Amino acid sequence: MRRKFWIPRGRMEVRCVIAGYTGCKRWSAKPFKLPAIPDLIESSVLRSRTFAKIGLDYFGPISIKIEVGVTKRWVVLFTCFTRALHLEVVGNLSAESFLHVLRGFISRRGYPERWRTLRVTIATIGLAKKAMRRAIGRKLLWERELMTLIVEIEGVLNTRLLTYGTFDRKPREEEIVLVDEPETLRGLWKLARIKELKRGRDGVTRSAVTRSADHKVYNMGASK
Repeated sequence: MRRKFWIPRGRMEVRCVIAGYTGCKRWSAKPFKLPAIPDLIESSVLRSRTFAKIGLDYFGPISIKIEVGVTKRWVVLFTCFTRALHLEVVGNLSAESFLHVLRGFISRRGYPERWRTLRVTIATIGLAKKAMRRAIGRKLLWERELMTLIVEIEGVLNTRLLTYGTFDRKPREEEIVLVDEPETLRGLWKLARIKELKRGRDGVTRSAVTRSADHKVYNMGASK
């Protein structure tokens, strides 16, 4: 066709025809671009005391044992914008119960200058639930035990790394380790004690001799 005719702005015309045809759009259309990531909010980058700006949320219910059966408790989660945590156990979701918790929080952490309740604590709640699930599974605790556990979880989460870190810990003799058994579920792996470390000429640990509780001896690579 172009040997006999010249179409002004031909490429543009073809592009417009293709762009307007629904059948072509189905195969060639691309999703809209996401907007540029906005700058961090001012309260997240200015130096301030801990818990000056907080997020607030609840998670639960958590079933606990009482003298006459089973009841429920909830946990109030205060998170600083710098990711510090404060956890409190409450008996119900009433306003009165929350006000008592808030008064205790202010007395111990200071009055917050600003707080939010929307989507600020989602990731932190996930961390707290994960720590609790690993600690007790489906076990029912007494209320005093739950309160102690919540304080321990708060301490663990407040000492976590906020950025990516590398862990290059080396095995040590007499250390208790898990024996990697590929054909067995991880929860059923045996525990063993490292009795001897075997190093190469470069001084790097290559394998270890371990002994399990049933007195079986394993000679395995350091990564096992």
